[in-house]
Amino acid sequence: MEYDRNEKLEIARMYDGETLVSTIKFIYKNDKVVKEIWYIGNTNQVQDEVTNAYNHKGEMMRNESITFDFYVTYTYTNEGNLESWFYFSGGLPTQKAEYTYQSEFKNPYRAITGIEYGFPYANSGFGTGKNWPSSEKITLYDEEGNSSVYYDQDPKQTVWQRGPKNYPLMASYIDGLSGGSITNTFEYENCSGQNDNSQSKSLNQKKGIYKRNVTGTNLKSLMHGPQGRIMQKMKKQ
Repeated sequence: MEYDRNEKLEIARMYDGETLVSTIKFIYKNDKVVKEIWYIGNTNQVQDEVTNAYNHKGEMMRNESITFDFYVTYTYTNEGNLESWFYFSGGLPTQKAEYTYQSEFKNPYRAITGIEYGFPYANSGFGTGKNWPSSEKITLYDEEGNSSVYYDQDPKQTVWQRGPKNYPLMASYIDGLSGGSITNTFEYENCSGQNDNSQSKSLNQKKGIYKRNVTGTNLKSLMHGPQGRIMQKMKKQ
């Protein structure tokens, strides 16, 4: 990732092993990324163009890919947390996620300077909002538009481990339907102390999450681009 002098992300390069798959350039308007231009490898051949739309609060309301024929819509709570995202492919509903918030744990993604959303993913608005969710409900849709709940986590059974500055080190979830578990763990850098209010060692150093590990069945991150054709990946689930 390459940043400008204001610490805004300008260029990102996505690799598969040692192979450069995509070079992504970001176009801003009113301090928000309104377009991503994806190029094949290190060429000038456009692979995709993604547009992002926001509401008056600066919350992402929709992102859309013309090349891969998908768009995702987002809703938020009054407190500014992500309430849901809804993924459509070919104009048809494919997957929906809904979230609850019963804790004050901060959103780890917002600890990163430079960009506020998960651009490598089709559902790039996931991870926006002030807090990290207490539960997630995933609903899948077949080609006829029939829905089925894939999992529905019980927020009362969620177990947290507190990290620095009220960011989570761990969030462990239980599916209320199957009893299966999903655990998210986080690691941070340039954070001074556990759950304190002191400043990081240097204001010039980027701070925040640098690794997120997930164990268990998890569909929230849908890879964008040719290496992750969304419909094909979901049909294999």
